[in-house]
Amino acid sequence: MKHPLSMLFKTAMRQRLLTLAACIMLGSMSSRASETDVAIVAWDETTATLYFDHYDSSYEGLPAVGSTWTTSQNETITVSQIWSDVEVLNHSGTPGWVTEDIQNACTKVVIGNMGEDTPKSCNKWFYHFSNLTSIEGLWNLNTGQVKDMDYMFSGCSQLTSLDLIGFDTENVLSMQYMFSDCSSLTKLYLSTFNTSSVFAHYEGMFSGCTKLKTIYVDENLWVKRNENIANNMFEGCTSLVGGNRTAYDSANTGLSYAHVDKPGDPGYLTAGTVFAGRDKYRQELTFGFGDVPKLETWTDDGYFYQVWYGKEALNRSWADDVGERCTKVQFAGSFYDNVKGLNMNNWFEGFSNLQTVENFVYVTPGNTDHMFYNCGKLTSINMSSTLKQIGDDMFGNCTSLSRLFIPKGVTSIGSSAFYQCISVAVFEVSNDNTRFCAEDGVLFTADKTELVAYPNAKADEKYAVPNGVKTIRSFAFFKNKYLTSVILPNSLSRLGDLAFGDCAALTSVKVNMTTPPSIQSIVFDGTANHATLYVPSPSYDAYKAESGWKDFSNFSTFIPYYTIWAADAKTLYFDSGDDGVEVPVVGRTWKTKMGRKVNVTNVWVWSSDDVDNSKKAPGWSEVKNECEKVVFYYNIEPKSCYGWFANFKKLKGIENILFLKTQNVTDMSYMFSGCSELTFRIEDLMSFNTMKVTDMSAMFSGCTKLTELHLGTFDTRKVRSMDNMFSNCTNLKAIYVDENLWNTQQVTTGDKMFAGCTSLVGGNGTAYDIANTGLGYACVDKSDEPGYLTAGTRFVVWCSDNATLTFDFGTAPTEGNRYGEGTVTQVWKGSAFYGWIDAVRFTCTRVVFTSAYAEHIKGLDMDNWFLSFEKLTQVQGFENLEVGRTYGMFSGCESLTSITLPATMAVISKDMFYGCSSLSSINIPEGVTTIGESAFAWCLSLASINIPKGVTTIENGTFDNCRSLISIVLPAGITSVGGGAFYGCTSLSAFKVNKNNTHFTAVNGVLFTADKKTLLAYPAGKKNTEYTIPDGTQFIGKYAFNNCENLTSVILPGSIRRVYDNAFVANWLLASVKIYATRPPSIGDNDFSHYYSDIVLYVPRGCKEVYEASNWNHCFNNIEELYTPGDANDDGEVDAQDIVAITNYIAGVANGSFYEDAADINGDGEINIADIVAIAKLILSE
Repeated sequence: MKHPLSMLFKTAMRQRLLTLAACIMLGSMSSRASETDVAIVAWDETTATLYFDHYDSSYEGLPAVGSTWTTSQNETITVSQIWSDVEVLNHSGTPGWVTEDIQNACTKVVIGNMGEDTPKSCNKWFYHFSNLTSIEGLWNLNTGQVKDMDYMFSGCSQLTSLDLIGFDTENVLSMQYMFSDCSSLTKLYLSTFNTSSVFAHYEGMFSGCTKLKTIYVDENLWVKRNENIANNMFEGCTSLVGGNRTAYDSANTGLSYAHVDKPGDPGYLTAGTVFAGRDKYRQELTFGFGDVPKLETWTDDGYFYQVWYGKEALNRSWADDVGERCTKVQFAGSFYDNVKGLNMNNWFEGFSNLQTVENFVYVTPGNTDHMFYNCGKLTSINMSSTLKQIGDDMFGNCTSLSRLFIPKGVTSIGSSAFYQCISVAVFEVSNDNTRFCAEDGVLFTADKTELVAYPNAKADEKYAVPNGVKTIRSFAFFKNKYLTSVILPNSLSRLGDLAFGDCAALTSVKVNMTTPPSIQSIVFDGTANHATLYVPSPSYDAYKAESGWKDFSNFSTFIPYYTIWAADAKTLYFDSGDDGVEVPVVGRTWKTKMGRKVNVTNVWVWSSDDVDNSKKAPGWSEVKNECEKVVFYYNIEPKSCYGWFANFKKLKGIENILFLKTQNVTDMSYMFSGCSELTFRIEDLMSFNTMKVTDMSAMFSGCTKLTELHLGTFDTRKVRSMDNMFSNCTNLKAIYVDENLWNTQQVTTGDKMFAGCTSLVGGNGTAYDIANTGLGYACVDKSDEPGYLTAGTRFVVWCSDNATLTFDFGTAPTEGNRYGEGTVTQVWKGSAFYGWIDAVRFTCTRVVFTSAYAEHIKGLDMDNWFLSFEKLTQVQGFENLEVGRTYGMFSGCESLTSITLPATMAVISKDMFYGCSSLSSINIPEGVTTIGESAFAWCLSLASINIPKGVTTIENGTFDNCRSLISIVLPAGITSVGGGAFYGCTSLSAFKVNKNNTHFTAVNGVLFTADKKTLLAYPAGKKNTEYTIPDGTQFIGKYAFNNCENLTSVILPGSIRRVYDNAFVANWLLASVKIYATRPPSIGDNDFSHYYSDIVLYVPRGCKEVYEASNWNHCFNNIEELYTPGDANDDGEVDAQDIVAITNYIAGVANGSFYEDAADINGDGEINIADIVAIAKLILSE
């Protein structure tokens, strides 16, 4: 038997490949595929199907009960019960799967590729399977070693047919009751049944087959002996008729009628066998079934001068005589009407002149491995709709085949089935086939997880394997001579041997898999030596080290883009994989470039070259029915946005769309089509650069929630198609464009562009008209030229003569003309809108927002707009805006003294006024709920601020170093105050909290949580030099004591459990810290920084060692124990005994323990009579 690799031997491929091929061939010739390859029978109760197959248990062990498993026929089943090896191949008695439950429930049996597994017994295999209606793949059952077929199909009363024509029964000893009570069978084809070994037992073999009319046998194989036991062999076969019309007779049901019916020798059997006839005049071979035709006599099947029949026909005895000369093979009606499931392995292998195969479309073959291998002149073939398997190498080396159509019945395609079919330009698959499909002529499994074969004659130079493909089969692209570039998706996990072997033109292999799949070096043999492997930059080292991949002589890297699906958040994230961003892994948490943590459910890896007008939906379209939000991080630069969010029906918004850089995009068709819940903010689409776009058809079709579209940056001079661009946007009222950029002169098709836009009105009042929905109305509405568009775009005007920057909407002025109070120096609009930021940063003194701008531009993000505008003193019209995010908007505007915020503002964003050192006061609108991190940090002149009752959150460092801030009142609604919110507020002497606040309270001007367990902030401007933290306090918050200019001493109660990071930072006068906790509290980083190295930490008596062994020792060089003043003898009490102890000490008389610090009660550094007097007074006072 030849294998595709045998061709490699003939062509003298590399020695390494020869070695590998030899190993493969030797492995395939062994009696079993491997020691771990076992026969199994699996029961799937969910489908009432019994599966016979083999399994390589070296992978994970046998499939577990309750698990799913994919059979050799690519069918995924649920394993309800399983039996293996000895239980299947050499069982004694009734098989394990023959139980009452399965006998009654099973409706279908599937016999898959059992490999070299050969059972010794088939006794009762399907005994009394009373609801069994079909057995698929009987031709896969190797019965060559079976000795016992007793009761094999007995009681299968619903079976209407059995494909037994390939059964090898040469070693069978007993067939008693084999078909008994198969009451629905009408014909049995037993032409291959060799009964020479059946010694005694035919008893009841066909009994009870009430509908059985015909039993075909081969007279040369069907042997009966006089000693055979055949009682009741045909009992109850009331419909049975022999080949010579001998009808059933209840008096003759035994062995005497178990032969072919002939005149004078009645029997119930009919002669019928497979034969092959060679035409006398043409190089043709015909296959038929029935009586063996007479030579050189015209028959219904032909005129033959050479005939092979029975075993000779089935064993290809005709091949040597006919093979190389045969030009045509035909299957007669007698063959395809009667012969089902016959194994045809290697039948026409090497028929090098075969050009035509007639009537194969009607044939139902069994195994077809190598069937047409090396039929180099075969140009076409129609396969049967009943064909189940396309075997290994079935069409291998059929170099002239130009078209292959996979019929509906095919359930499996073998290894290298289309090896070296170099003329096939396209694969086609029946629409009714549930296992396979074709896309762009490429053959896939139906779920598109496996690429089966790429047509060798497909002339395309570039091919991107679709996302979702997990496996590329062996030889899929072998010896392709057209492809120069291939892109492999990140979903790919397995590549078969020689999948890309000897691809002579292939120079670029781009892999989107961030982790290199494990492959054999043979995968790219003959290709890796001249192609460049492009890998994601974070994965370069991994590919250079991985076997099979490291064989590429040339390596290059690219920056990958990640599209991540987080099912829990119903959000799709886009990010770039450069600058060391971690690779997202399904099932793990991943941090975006912006620091956000995402639970990865799925990920697609791609680059700008992967989608280039391919008109294919991207991989992430599979979440279109679930996704509610899209978020872009960092710059994403595709070449096509075709169908990116098509039919994302639940998508409500897209964040950070400005990170989608569209300057290289050529196709935006269907980009947002069908996004019925989607709305855009004003600026979202104003970041789009459409200079290269040629197709905008259906871009916004079906976006029923849109009311306005601002397309002021849309340059349409290269657009060719606008079909249905806005169709069925039923709530769309206005479309704003820039007349200088919107140009439809190159548009060739704009049918139904505005169809269904029933609310649309042009800028001059032209209302929607169902009669005018095409390209003719795709213009700015004017009195003399009706249209549905409105002239208007946002623009910025710089007048250097008055140092004013003005934000406006409408038609932009031109340079040199008067504008407002000045003369136009420069105008920015469209994709260049943000050009003003760096151009006027150091000269602008005034910013103006016009009423037109405020009317049309709403919800715009203004991050860092006026960052470091050092001379800016006035901001006019800002109060009229509806703003979005304002991160750092006025940060560093050190000359700005006042500003009025919009009444609609809800959030004062992070760093909005950071470093506005001249800002002395500000009125926060009532609608604000959050004051962001460092929003007013380093506003050195800010003396007072009124926090409205609606504010709930003050974030970290909000008023950091507001050194002029005198007082602050927290309203009732505040629920969160961040760490260091009032850091460095050195003029703040007290905190005040509304009495109705349930989250916070102020105690003597110090800010606590409402339960008083956490001290949040001590006012740095408080005049006290000593502060005792109330007993019951358990936690001291971040930056709680900072820049306290008057504080010299702090006392911590015994209740303290934790001191958070930097709780005591920059307190320059602090001299002592006393703590009464006997167990050192947990302490954060830099809680007592190096500033305190000279400060004394006083700890409870007997606790010095434990504090020195803790983190507190890192903050304090001097740790002392607390004592009671006057308790000189250290007995815990101040009494007369202490006077005695001091007197003795002065007199130099040592008497027991003496504590000097306690004795020096007046603290003058000396122990003398003054201390005795002081102790006496202390005792008397008590």
